[in-house]
Amino acid sequence: MARFFTLVWVVLLVGLTVGLFKIKYSVQQIESDIKQANQRIAMLQDEYEVLEAEWQHQNRPERLERLAKAYLDIKSDRGTLVTSLRGLPERPAALDIEPATQVPAIATAPQKLVEQFQSRTPVLLDQYGQDGGASKTDPLGSFILGLED
Repeated sequence: MARFFTLVWVVLLVGLTVGLFKIKYSVQQIESDIKQANQRIAMLQDEYEVLEAEWQHQNRPERLERLAKAYLDIKSDRGTLVTSLRGLPERPAALDIEPATQVPAIATAPQKLVEQFQSRTPVLLDQYGQDGGASKTDPLGSFILGLED
């Protein structure tokens, strides 16, 4: 019986030793991967800084202006946009426009809303823009909400 327990303890000890070595080497591999990733991040940050500096160099206003003059047909209007009041043209005479003689029924809704706003009294309109009047059973006005049957 003692030999059986000794054999079990030896097998358990060998299993734990193998597991410990396996965990140790996998942790070392993960640390190596993290170190490589950090080096790659540092390298990319350096590349980004170089590209940012190059972008700032390429995007200088005097360089862009020189390139625009060389390759684009753009005329500068500096100084020609400023003028005095005497340089403005005369104001045109008012145009005589006749008002419409017939107003469609649906166009009365904006007029009713203007009257309501001016008089500060509620005017309920139905879904067609007509004066719906105040409902005694529905003080909130289902005409406004469009709940009319």
